[in-house]
Amino acid sequence: MKTSNENILLIAEEAGVSLLANWTSRPLWVGNTVNYAIQAVYTGTPNGTFRLQGCNDEGQISAMALSVVDDGLVNWSNIDESAIVVIAAGNLLYNAQDVGYRWVRLAWTDTSSSNPSTLTVCRFNGKGS
Repeated sequence: MKTSNENILLIAEEAGVSLLANWTSRPLWVGNTVNYAIQAVYTGTPNGTFRLQGCNDEGQISAMALSVVDDGLVNWSNIDESAIVVIAAGNLLYNAQDVGYRWVRLAWTDTSSSNPSTLTVCRFNGKGS
């Protein structure tokens, strides 16, 4: 069984992502993934909602540059029952099994966060064929 463990944050975001505005992670291809987990750690006083979004568009999985991988990914849908409301510093862990979609990403919708509110860690761990 193949495994994958990677940072979802882009290089420019590795010092942390402000949660004072809406944000989405880079998309992750889960086409051969059976199970995956996404963990997020956040500090400060965030006030909003994290949720997973899935997409079945083709994308550019073989692209060498991350900036090209998501070309053509436009039809994102919220994954049922993945919304987690956050009102204080903490962490969360999603654990998905038997996934049927091709792409996944983590989305943050800000309600009224206070400065500073920062996403400091966002990691993906997948298992599949």
